[in-house]
Amino acid sequence: MQQLLTNESLARAGEDGRMQPSLAQGWTAENSGRSLRIKLQPKITFHDGSPLDSEAVAKVLPDSLKGFMGPFFPDVEGVRALGKDTVEIAFRQSSPFILETLEAPIQRPGTPSV
Repeated sequence: MQQLLTNESLARAGEDGRMQPSLAQGWTAENSGRSLRIKLQPKITFHDGSPLDSEAVAKVLPDSLKGFMGPFFPDVEGVRALGKDTVEIAFRQSSPFILETLEAPIQRPGTPSV
């Protein structure tokens, strides 16, 4: 089954407050909490049929994080694609709120923000 993406996040907070996978299949905090490696769900596409892959996410995630994190965005050192289905977010320092960055909305590259 293939999902179509209009505007979704990599994860969302569950009823217990813990982050639950959405577009992400899972994630691992690494480098003493200074990086987050995210594995994407397979076979997800944007509403226009283009694939949601690591290159697309790495392209749109910095702007999304900037809007989502506000004044804390400078803590993000960079976002990069690792292979076809993995994205890494690097942070300048560790944070207890690293997983909350996964709630930033993901839109197809070139789509105006709402």
